[in-house]
Amino acid sequence: MMAFAWQRGCIQLYAAARQVVLTHFSAIVAEEDFLSLSKETVADLLACDDLVIHKDDLAVEATLCRVSFDSKREEHFTELIQLEKQSLYQFDPLSGRWQRCAPLQRKNLTQYSVAAVGDNMVVIGGYFRDVLLFTVDWVRIYECGNQRWVDGPALHISRHGHCSIGLDSSLYVLGGSMDEGLVADVEERLVLGSEEGWEEVSSCPNPNPNPNS
Repeated sequence: MMAFAWQRGCIQLYAAARQVVLTHFSAIVAEEDFLSLSKETVADLLACDDLVIHKDDLAVEATLCRVSFDSKREEHFTELIQLEKQSLYQFDPLSGRWQRCAPLQRKNLTQYSVAAVGDNMVVIGGYFRDVLLFTVDWVRIYECGNQRWVDGPALHISRHGHCSIGLDSSLYVLGGSMDEGLVADVEERLVLGSEEGWEEVSSCPNPNPNPNS
């Protein structure tokens, strides 16, 4: 229906059909018509913030099905799979179930660290792939009470492969690497809720590109 509406210039019909696909993605990928969608259309769906996926590996399965259907699409796999959003779940002790939360909204981000500080979950730094790979200073905070992501103060030093620890209301970041090499001299601390931003603290005596090891 999306292709039909697009070919005939029916914008409203196309928008309605696209919304159906976004909200019923798990059913749509099981249909043979899904295999006929162009790479651009599938990429548009996977990148959309309104995409509803109830199973984490569904996007992977859908992309693999497209490749299996046509071996010429193998070169599309890496590009499409990178559009999958990092999922977040919260456990509800009253119902005994895991509930899906808002996704991180940072595609192509790896080697970041995660720490819990109070009622917040904080994602710090990482390696981002766009045209090139580069280390970022991003800080994203998930406010569990408000069920939303907000931006936090940027790191003084961009880093990936590092470690982060929450202690009381403070967040500590140590180790890791920059694009130029190891982070050897500066560890950082952030007090959530303050306006001070990150501050330098005592350096790690034995810098390690992977503090978790």
